[in-house]
Amino acid sequence: MVHPYDNFERLTCQAQVADQRDDYYAFDQTVFFGAKGGQLADRGTINGQEVVDLKWEGERL
Repeated sequence: MVHPYDNFERLTCQAQVADQRDDYYAFDQTVFFGAKGGQLADRGTINGQEVVDLKWEGERL
């Protein structure tokens, strides 16, 4: 399965909030990659707001 974050050249996407829990938001798609398997998490912004943490729940970021 190819995920949007698998393409390191893709820097933007149009996403909708799919879920919100414990001050975290899950989007229907993302270009961010969360720390996993020794790889560091991506950094960036969403609508000008800094992303300060990325969290995996199973296969969902």
